[in-house]
Amino acid sequence: MAEDAVVSGATMEDFASDRTPALSVVQSILDRNVGGIDDGHVMQCIRIEPLSGGLIGAVYRVTLKLAATSPASVQAVLPSQLILKLAPTSSLFQDLRSHARECNFFQHHADTLARVPRCYAALTSHQVYPCGLLLLEDLTLSGYRLADFDAGLNKIQLEAAVRCLARFHASTWNYGAVAASGNQANAKDDTLPIRKASDWIFACEQFESTWPSLCEALSASCSADTLQTSGFSSTVHALCRKLDTLPPCLCHGDLWANNVMFRDSSSSDSSNSAANPSAPSAKEDGKVAASTQTGVSAAFIDFQWVCIGNPLDDLAFLLLSSANYDVRRECEKTLLHVYRAELISVLPAAQHDSVPQLDHLQQQYEVCKIGALIVMVASSDLFVLNQHTQPRLVQAVQEVATIITAVPKLAECARDCLRAASVRSAQLYS
Repeated sequence: MAEDAVVSGATMEDFASDRTPALSVVQSILDRNVGGIDDGHVMQCIRIEPLSGGLIGAVYRVTLKLAATSPASVQAVLPSQLILKLAPTSSLFQDLRSHARECNFFQHHADTLARVPRCYAALTSHQVYPCGLLLLEDLTLSGYRLADFDAGLNKIQLEAAVRCLARFHASTWNYGAVAASGNQANAKDDTLPIRKASDWIFACEQFESTWPSLCEALSASCSADTLQTSGFSSTVHALCRKLDTLPPCLCHGDLWANNVMFRDSSSSDSSNSAANPSAPSAKEDGKVAASTQTGVSAAFIDFQWVCIGNPLDDLAFLLLSSANYDVRRECEKTLLHVYRAELISVLPAAQHDSVPQLDHLQQQYEVCKIGALIVMVASSDLFVLNQHTQPRLVQAVQEVATIITAVPKLAECARDCLRAASVRSAQLYS
């Protein structure tokens, strides 16, 4: 390890178990993808800061410092910071091919109308890190920041995210129909999974076994066989079959607040641009990031669960998981209108007829809430034990119970959850 290679806050040995990459690994990748890095020792130092880690891999911010004598060609394209994502080593996520999905996205689909990070390397394997890695643009250099998940997205952020989502979906609106039909002749690739109604039916069956533990976590009075005796499966199966009626497209698959970044164009990016000439300018960014009237734009990150599916799955999960109930309910219909209008504004005129009318979108969105709730239950540790976000899960449960009007016992159970949640929160946080 070179003496000028720095790991922020600790020695390299401290992070060895977290698979922090050596200077030579990052340098060799950049040299292969950018060129000229080794000539003249243009990279003086590197700082590696761990940002997150766990079952789904590890993420680091890599800070580069170029020598004053570095070639102009390198200075023009190499930013001062990059994001390094190491693929998960867990056998579960390797079997799910989450890293391969993300590499697939950056190799075949990243030329999107929505703002996503630039990719410098997408490797499904590496001699040092056999599971692979990604080297990506650090969007903070262009002024993007994560929102406060606990506080929930506000109306302006929701509108920016929904506009970005419409553009993301529009980029593959035709491709999705081709892929889902099984005709791959004109598709970019055939390796992304296609999520169909049958997948949601299977997920709902799994949800039945998860429901009692959720009720227990919320201290709700609910017998373990509530769903089995209520007709839940047959009702949900019928609803899920309606999910295949929208044109399928490329879906993010995990669109919640921590995978959306926001930028306020009223704040100057001049300092970032001056220090990082390769960072996209505000004008360039505007080509791919639709802004709200207040000048806030959104960008998407983390494409490990990207798939072909119903576009409103993304929208439902974003709104249910990332907005507090009162805010979401106040602007839900408006956001559906924004989504549809943005789709039409960027799709070619020949495809406008394939965009459903607003009432159809509303019906599909209501059904997609079931899928969103299933994912939220699967991620219940983000909600159940968090006094700020727990109400989103409980309200989602209650709404889904209302949607499934033929299942009165489920509605009664949801009300029990709602009553118990406030008691449980008081016990946990008093």
